[in-house]
Amino acid sequence: MKKFSIVEKGYNQKEVNEFLDIVINRLEKVVAENNKLNLQIEELKKEFNNLFNNSVEFNGYDTSNIPKLVENKPIVYTTYELEENKEDKYEVNMYIPVINIKNSVGNEFNAITQTIFANKAMDILKDSKVYTIYSITYTGYINGDILSVIIKSTLKEGTSAQRIIVQTYNYDLKTGREIKFEELLAQKQISTSEVSKKINTEITKSIKEFIINLIERFK
Repeated sequence: MKKFSIVEKGYNQKEVNEFLDIVINRLEKVVAENNKLNLQIEELKKEFNNLFNNSVEFNGYDTSNIPKLVENKPIVYTTYELEENKEDKYEVNMYIPVINIKNSVGNEFNAITQTIFANKAMDILKDSKVYTIYSITYTGYINGDILSVIIKSTLKEGTSAQRIIVQTYNYDLKTGREIKFEELLAQKQISTSEVSKKINTEITKSIKEFIINLIERFK
């Protein structure tokens, strides 16, 4: 702890001012770095959100032999699109995909999207008790024989905290079955415990580095 010498009328004013200058300088550095970090976070958020362009990259994959629910449509397309604002009630931006594959896996996916995402949107449109912002977007791609569809929904109701849900669905176009996340990791010879451990390690490392840097600035 900083100690000041005592003069006739109290603490030495020069020492106090010098110490305050040091504190202010360090605080300004912390604030500047915090602002820089916030900008980086916002940029990452922007890049993440830009991934959800409501389309699927087929990467030249031949889907002509895949049985479809609607023959003249691609195997994934936007089945419901809505952008609607109602003053003091809601703001809804909704792009709901459908897997256009004629089998139980496709039917299950479409039922889930209806239950989780579409029904919530309908409830908001019918009877929103507080001002609500709700968005549903998606993206997808084919890698090898695996079709992956990722749906992101963002919900902000009144003064409550914003909630984000990201659902990922992986489908083997060759075998016609759903692929679990654990299976995708297994293909890369990675276990879920390894992934969890890596995530926890990186989070702990980042927190420790932040605390150490903060302590160093105020020594």
